[in-house]
Amino acid sequence: MENKHYFSNNDDMASKPIEYQYTVQGKTLTFQSDLGVFSKDELDFGSHVFIQTLLKEKLSGKGLDMGCGIGPIGLSMLVGHNDVEMDMVDINNRAIRLCQSNVERNNLKANVFLSNGFEYINKKYDFIISNPPIRQGKGFLFQFYTDSKAHLKSDGCLYIVIRKQQGAASSVKKLEEIFGNCSIIEKKAGYWILKSIYEG
Repeated sequence: MENKHYFSNNDDMASKPIEYQYTVQGKTLTFQSDLGVFSKDELDFGSHVFIQTLLKEKLSGKGLDMGCGIGPIGLSMLVGHNDVEMDMVDINNRAIRLCQSNVERNNLKANVFLSNGFEYINKKYDFIISNPPIRQGKGFLFQFYTDSKAHLKSDGCLYIVIRKQQGAASSVKKLEEIFGNCSIIEKKAGYWILKSIYEG
């Protein structure tokens, strides 16, 4: 239950640091984690499927990792794609501090900052990636889709990972409504990877 509020600001939570590793295309990344952040003990399977799928995409330019947590998805993109720059944001202060530390410990470069959704974001991106907090509800999730479209460049892409049992089909329908398109680019062990293109 200690991760109940990983999608909130939780500075008052006890600390119990832990470290784990994840290998991307032969490079082993080391992550410092702690209580109060998403998937604190190891990379969750949904994020693993997401990362492996995104590594097959032709990503380039400026990317946004929304709800970055301690950073495994965004940092994996920096390792796996040659021409990518990442902004990495989260509402969770502890996650942001850990993410910045993990950027540095892995000798990478990223712009890491605190933001409640798109509150402090005033630029547009070539791609946006997210393993969103589904437990916040469909209202939150669907608003995120709408806000993402407003923050994508023409032909920019939104990628998300969502479990089938947590409403993947309804997300496909909503993304088709918002973007006019949605592709299911991977299905694995109940996780769907969705891609929508802003054809602006």
